[in-house]
Amino acid sequence: MAARARIDQVVYAEVARAREVGPDDSVNVLSTLVHGRDDRGSGLSDLEVRDQVVSLIAAGYETTSGAMAWLVHSVGSDPDLQRRLRAELDAATGGAALTAAALRDLPLLAATVTETRTP
Repeated sequence: MAARARIDQVVYAEVARAREVGPDDSVNVLSTLVHGRDDRGSGLSDLEVRDQVVSLIAAGYETTSGAMAWLVHSVGSDPDLQRRLRAELDAATGGAALTAAALRDLPLLAATVTETRTP
């Protein structure tokens, strides 16, 4: 309940700020939810905006965590894939810390991430 109260506090503060600023040229989800109107000129209440924002946040975390769980499961259950991924990583980094630039040299890892699907 404390976490929900904190989320509500943050979201409602941002909704209030967006309403105070008014429509602007920024294109973001919150502004669209706060200032959007249907063909009758009706908009969403603060509660409706809050519910939409929380749903979007939860959906973003849920899909990412689900994909990561299946990636760990897929790699963890395939010793040959683990060996090949380690060899690719070692070749790309030479044993040094992984850098963003080295990610281009990890095609097997990229393919493994791309092909990981939830059942």
